[in-house]
Amino acid sequence: MNLDKLKSLILGWREYYFWMFVFSMSIVFIPHMWFMHCPANGTVLSGGDNTYGQLGRKSGWSNMLPVDISYSPFSVSASAGHSLALCHISTKRTDNVETGVLSWGWNCSSQLGRPGQEGTPGLVNYLLGEKPVSAAAGRVHSIVLMANGEAWAWGSGRNGRLGLGSSMDEAEPCLIDNLEGSEVLQVSAGMDHNLILVE
Repeated sequence: MNLDKLKSLILGWREYYFWMFVFSMSIVFIPHMWFMHCPANGTVLSGGDNTYGQLGRKSGWSNMLPVDISYSPFSVSASAGHSLALCHISTKRTDNVETGVLSWGWNCSSQLGRPGQEGTPGLVNYLLGEKPVSAAAGRVHSIVLMANGEAWAWGSGRNGRLGLGSSMDEAEPCLIDNLEGSEVLQVSAGMDHNLILVE
């Protein structure tokens, strides 16, 4: 499907969802969330409602415009009010590319996993040195899958959605340690819950 046709299909949803695109990607739509994957380094475009800074830029929703990201994004996830991007953040050696998680937008329950400016992409420093392979943004929480099969979550813990054994909010990413002994294959965030596929 070409980008113009895809854009025309999505324009009808712009009042209910904001959308993001990465060139050379595949897209899966899940209610209350968009998930995009880009097999190569791409450019993130955003458009739609920007009430909470979730577009990662200043201008409004009438056009799809680039998000100013200083790194090379390869996967993104968007929820109602915040966004996550996985990026290559270091390319000193081609055999050891470091990856990181960027977050921006609404931060009412610490779902960005970092302090600082909310309307522009910023690194979740707590995860530096880890190897994230996918990320999912829930309404007010975030979850990330690491290359070693671990899952980390942060943000609103209401109703136990983070899987950490409590309902407390977590300002920084926390390892979901009750999964020890299981290899996590996939993480997915719903509006107020998470799903984790394990082996």
